[in-house]
Amino acid sequence: MALPPKGDPRRPMHLAIRSCQGLGALFIILSGLFGAACFLGGRGPATRVILVMFLLVGVPGVLYVLTAVFMKRRQLWAVILGLVVSSVNALFVLLAFLGSLLNVANSPVMTIVTLLWVVALAQLIYQLAKSPAAMRADQAYQPRGFEVIQSVVPLDEKQSDA
Repeated sequence: MALPPKGDPRRPMHLAIRSCQGLGALFIILSGLFGAACFLGGRGPATRVILVMFLLVGVPGVLYVLTAVFMKRRQLWAVILGLVVSSVNALFVLLAFLGSLLNVANSPVMTIVTLLWVVALAQLIYQLAKSPAAMRADQAYQPRGFEVIQSVVPLDEKQSDA
């Protein structure tokens, strides 16, 4: 699906769909890595932590993909689901950012990564908040029903009738 040009009221919805697809794919890949680590790790307390990480990353990944699929179908509930998932995700990442700020001497790279993650989620929330208006504008571009197709008489038949 082509991205509408800047200034088009449908653009935030299309950007939100792309962001949800990207986040969903990233989370599902990370969840697969956690699942593989859990499978290869055997039994023990570390395996339980990895299994919890598998669920904490996999469930939002599936929900982001679900949001993107149904936003393409212009479903308002998908926008609401995306707002809820991204807000909860942003809350956890913001807490991780605050925790990394307290421990910035040990991992400045982690602080920068979590800050960029918070900014990306804030942008997604902004795009999702503008998506209902974009959906209404998009419905104006897509008329419902059938279009009338007029039959065209070939030029040779018109000349033979005259």
